[in-house]
Amino acid sequence: MIRKVLKLACLASFAAVAFTAWRAASYYSRAVSTTKQEVLDLTNKGAGQLDAQLRVVMAAAQGLADDLSSGKLPYGRIDDALKKTLAALPPVRSANVAFAPGAYKPGVRLYSPCWVRDNDGLHQKSDPNDDYTNPEVVWYARAVAAGKPAWVAPYYRKVSNSMTAVYAVPFFKNGKAAGAVSVSLSLDEIRRMVEALDMGPSGFAELISENGTYLYHPRNEYVIAQKTIFDLA
Repeated sequence: MIRKVLKLACLASFAAVAFTAWRAASYYSRAVSTTKQEVLDLTNKGAGQLDAQLRVVMAAAQGLADDLSSGKLPYGRIDDALKKTLAALPPVRSANVAFAPGAYKPGVRLYSPCWVRDNDGLHQKSDPNDDYTNPEVVWYARAVAAGKPAWVAPYYRKVSNSMTAVYAVPFFKNGKAAGAVSVSLSLDEIRRMVEALDMGPSGFAELISENGTYLYHPRNEYVIAQKTIFDLA
């Protein structure tokens, strides 16, 4: 009998999620090639299933950002677009647009319309005192500074009142970053998505961000502590 340990890694990049293929560790010296192929098949299947779910979420955020950049989405219709996005994507806990200082309109420093999902349905929820330009607000800082999409490891997000992983995409005006669109998945939803994968009787999956931080691990304390694969190497 061969015991299998599987690792599934989510690497967020500019336009896609890439997945590592597989890692199988055998605790016996005689492993057969057919077993390795079974491990590979299970991992590829699981990666494909999770990839498909995450790509839908990422595409929604990218679509909003593209429409803002092109002017296709007027600022006055942002709330409707955010609500529609949440309604179409049950796994998403919140969706918002955060404008760079002064980018919304003259005289308004910050503006960040937001919609959230809770047990009572969909609600508009914006905090006018929330300074998302603070460097500690990682999702905004990373997306705007880098000028490209980014996944942020789970942390407590006040607007959704839960531990969430955030995917943020910058949008532009006159060639400069004018803000960022973000969508968030709760830690519970990420756990549900990963644990639904069929990894065989003795396998498990792990989900990591592009910098190696755990988005999901069977030992939940690794995620809460924002440990990386390098911490456990």
